[in-house]
Order: sequence, then structure tokens, then C-alpha cells
Amino acid sequence: KTNKIISAAGDYSDYDSENKLDDEKYSLENLKKRYPEAKYTIDNSNGTITVINKETGKKVITIVKDKDGTFIDMYDDNGKSVYFRNYDKNGNLLFYDKDNQRHYPLAENIYKAVSVKKGGCIATTDVNKLVMNVKRITPENILDLATYYEEEYGESLIEAIENEWGLDKNIKQKLIQHINKCAYEAMQGNKNSPNCKIDKDFKQGDTGDCWFLASIAAVQRSPKGQEILNSMITDNHDGTYTVKFKGANKEYKVDSLEILTAKNLAKGDLDVKILEIAAKKHFSIMGINGGNPATGLELLCGTGDKWKNVVRAYSSKPDPKEIKKLLNNKNIAMTASINPFSKLWGYIVKDIPKDADYKEDVGTAHAYAVVDIDDNNIYLKNPWSTDKTIAIPLDIFNEYWGMVQYTEIT
Repeated sequence: KTNKIISAAGDYSDYDSENKLDDEKYSLENLKKRYPEAKYTIDNSNGTITVINKETGKKVITIVKDKDGTFIDMYDDNGKSVYFRNYDKNGNLLFYDKDNQRHYPLAENIYKAVSVKKGGCIATTDVNKLVMNVKRITPENILDLATYYEEEYGESLIEAIENEWGLDKNIKQKLIQHINKCAYEAMQGNKNSPNCKIDKDFKQGDTGDCWFLASIAAVQRSPKGQEILNSMITDNHDGTYTVKFKGANKEYKVDSLEILTAKNLAKGDLDVKILEIAAKKHFSIMGINGGNPATGLELLCGTGDKWKNVVRAYSSKPDPKEIKKLLNNKNIAMTASINPFSKLWGYIVKDIPKDADYKEDVGTAHAYAVVDIDDNNIYLKNPWSTDKTIAIPLDIFNEYWGMVQYTEIT
């Protein structure tokens, strides 16, 4: 069956099959032949070719080329876009828009190659079609393609292949390696690219794991803690990473595809995201959405249950003198959380001075890393953004913060 597009630009048959950009077809020379000067105006400027119908003044087709690829937009007689295509810089069709819907032909073809198992009992995977389409995945298209696949079909590209029980093990391995290699290369060159060190700032994403991120920031305060963090992640040079938490008895493999597509986890340092993914696997039943910072300190530092509380209950007040004495030891990792029984619980911050420069950094049921203290203020790192240190007056801290926890890194 042929799907046809009838537009002001003409009859384009089988739009699904234009998976590779035909440079000659959309060259300026060819367009001049297709759209004679008597009826059309062709403007060629700033990397954009626009064909305009002289009679109606409406656009017919627009072709844009830049460093990221080629974009072709076709319009109907009223100048409304009816068929938009996005090709990557290698000329591969990434997606097309039609009838207000976005389609990723490559993702759809991969799904068709593995989806037979979903409709019947006999596995009849189209191996050749699967291999051919997976090989067309590139570092340039992997992010959009993988994101679309997971949102549309409810599993990742790698899960789709791993779950295809009728597929040869060696073929599975090669396909997954190719996907991870593309994801790995897509992350390179980014200022936050993984380097197996926690040495860049990060911001909490849409997951409630402030407790874990606060523990990372707390461990960073210590030179020994930095050594621990920077020895946790190993690049396997095959598109995967291995994470070994000091407080866990097993290793966790993290695929580059997981890192690239984990939209709800921390932004910034991608190595932090690697630790989040590994922690999510470690806490497989409970997950990482909500937790106790002390659990994070245990997992990162391997101190078991040797963490301690500065305050024994939320009804108690943190003792600044005790905190200061502890922080004199550079190998102390300390966290502090908002007291759920204070007026800050539920984002009720009316008692915080309106002109306080730290007001925007106060959040309910939220955990922080404690990095320093003096006679007037305690200094915190907020997982919302670790690029700054927040100074909280001691009287405010004593009133609203509780559950100050710490461990000594050895």
C-alpha cells in the first residue's frame, strides 16, 4: 500500500520510504526544474531554500540545512504545513510530522520486527529487519529515537531486544552493544560527560531522591570521601559502566542508554546520574523516591550502621557547638533535613523573613548536605543546585531543621 501526500509541492508517494535524504531531489538546480520561474519564486538565503507560489503568495516547500541536519517542510494550498521531515547530518530520516502526529519510522520498524511475540505464542522475530534497522541507529538519532520508543511502547530499546527470547544470544549482544555505543558517543563532548568522577555541580531532577543526592554532596566535603566517590564508577569501554558502592556487596551495570534517557534524574554531572541509576537498582523494591540520608551515607561510605544523629528526635534542637566540633574533622560527612513538625512542613514558610536570600532554597521534607558552620550561620549544599553554598542563620536552622546525621569516613 502506498501512502501519498498531495500538497502544493506536488504528489509525493510513499513518504514512509524516504528514509534517506535524496540530496539531488532537493537541490536548488532540481527545484528550479520542478518549480518554473513563471509560477514560483525560489529564495535561497542563509542556508534556507523557500519556494513560494507567485499567485497565492503562499509557501510551497522549505528546505533548511545546518550543522545538525536537513529539515524539509511541505505546505498545502493555504500555506499550512502538511508534511515535515527531519534528517540528521548523515541524511538519515529521524522523524516526520503528518496530521499533527510525529512518527519515527526507525523506531516503528524496530518495534514491528520484535512485536510478533506480543500477538501470538510463536516467536517469529524478523531478525534481518531488526538487525538492519538497529544498525541505522547513530549517535545523532539515538536520544530522540530511544525516548520515542520507550514512551510509545513502554520499554526501552535494550529491553525490547533483551526480552526477545527467540533471538540468538550473540545477535542480542551485538545489537545491544551497538545501541550503547551510540548512546555513549552521544554523551561525549558534553561538559557534563561521564568521566567516572563526581567533580561537577548537579541539580536534583523530578525524582524525590534529595536524601541520596544530599549524601553525595556531604561525602564530597571530605578528601577521603572524594576518593571514595571517584573510585565507584568504572568505564567498561563497551558503552556500559560498572558501579561498586562501598556499602554494597555487589556491582551494578549501567547502560549508556539508561543514562542518556533518564529524564527524571539529576541534571549536570552525568556521573551523579550513573550513581542514581545504580542506587535505584540496589533499592529495587523501595526505589529511590523518598528515603533517609543516613541510608545514602551507609551505601556510599560503607560505614554500615555507624552513622549517628546529632539530635535524637525531631522534638530536640540541633546543638551548634556539637556540629562545629564534628565538622572540625574533615572526614565527617553530615546531612540535615527539614523538621516535618516545623512550620516549614508543607511549604509553609511565612515565618522565614521575606527578604532572606535563602528563602528560595527552603523546601519541605528536604535533605541538605552540611559543609560548614560558624558563630552565626550553618552552611548547606542544596541538591536543587550544588553550585552554591547556602548560609542559614543558626536561629532559623535550630527552629526548622532536625534529623542532623553524620558518619566518619575511614
